[in-house]
Amino acid sequence: MRLLAVEDTPKMAALLQRAFREDGYAVDVQASGNEAVWMASECDFDAVILDVGLPDIDGFDVCRQLRERARWMPILMLTAREAVPDLSVPRSASTALTSKVARPAFRRDDHRSCACGSCSS
Repeated sequence: MRLLAVEDTPKMAALLQRAFREDGYAVDVQASGNEAVWMASECDFDAVILDVGLPDIDGFDVCRQLRERARWMPILMLTAREAVPDLSVPRSASTALTSKVARPAFRRDDHRSCACGSCSS
């Protein structure tokens, strides 16, 4: 299973990459939303782990652009924001978001309980 992790914080990106690789996933990492859109449009990924706060475009815009390009892989959105109004149902529905996790509470096993079920190993 091939995953795309989109995270601009180097330590968090390395943590995600290591954790998923230890569980047997192939993981590509991008730090930029625009680069993630390009990569996920050109390559086939089984799922995307996507940070909300990116330096160029936010995770919701990444998700929306992927859906507009008919890229329907499951997307797990991560955020470090304490208040998560950005993860409201209407905005999430408009991006066809698959699942969301507030990053301070994110545990390594959260990918096994993804709402879509296709993120489990």
